[in-house]
This record gives sequence, C-alpha cells and structure tokens, in this order.
Amino acid sequence: MQVGERAAVDAAFAQAHHVTRLKVDCTRVTPSPMEPRACLSSYDSADESYTIRVCLQGIGTMTTQVAAYMSVPAGKVKVIGRDVGGGFGQRSTVYPSTS
Repeated sequence: MQVGERAAVDAAFAQAHHVTRLKVDCTRVTPSPMEPRACLSSYDSADESYTIRVCLQGIGTMTTQVAAYMSVPAGKVKVIGRDVGGGFGQRSTVYPSTS
C-alpha cells in the first residue's frame, strides 16, 4: 500500500540529515484454532459470583475484561480454562460476537 505525494516524500528524503532504511516483512499469520470460540457460564446467586468455562490461554486477561464489562469485582469472576491447543494470541482476550 502506498499513500502520500511521491515528489514531496522524495524532497523530504533529499533534505534529510540522516536516512534509515528498513525492510519489514509481514507474514499475515491468522490464528485459526480448532476449538470453537464459545464458553459456558453460570451465576451463583448465593455469593453473586460468575464461573466461565472457556478454551483460552489468558485466564487473568479474560477475568479482568469480563469483570470490567459486567461492572463487578474481578474476585466475583472465576475463569476456568482446560487444555487447549495453540492460540497465537487469539486465546487471551474477550471478543464480541453477534448472532
């Protein structure tokens, strides 16, 4: 992708005191786990706590995010993550879904 005015960029580089050149490759890796993106949640009215069972690798991150979204203390949210395959970053955060 290219944006901007080529002549203006060339002029800026020509006047620069120092130029650094860097080539960056993006492999465009997209995580595609085999497990479903789903969870099973329950609410315990006795102590007003929530338990969430989900395929993930970031229990702490998910606990913090869910508690914030629901406006409850993090101590009231228990996230249980069982054995799960590679996540490559996708398995550590909460994602919005639509039906």
